[in-house]
Amino acid sequence: MAQQGRLAAGTTAADHHAITPNPNPSPNPNPNPNPNPNQFVERMKREPPGTSFYLAADGQASYDGLLAAFPGRVAITARDCPSGQGAGCEARDAASVRTALVDMLNLARTRR
Repeated sequence: MAQQGRLAAGTTAADHHAITPNPNPSPNPNPNPNPNPNQFVERMKREPPGTSFYLAADGQASYDGLLAAFPGRVAITARDCPSGQGAGCEARDAASVRTALVDMLNLARTRR
């Protein structure tokens, strides 16, 4: 089972489903850059109760909302996300790029 803030012991990203920026992939080259978070929640609610998810997001509000909505079912790579332009989740320094790479690798290993 996923734990808040990190992958659960004994699991890998492949044990989770991905939460992607566009819940309805399409061939549209310009997907909605600001999808409605309710779309994610509604889609996640349709999954069986034992389904866990790997979340990669650009804002603390996304982490807070989905971790609260699905306690124990959302795995994340821990990061600090202080508010402010260019801080935390939005930062683009070397450490943030490494964290983004970890997210990409974990998302690539999810089942869907």
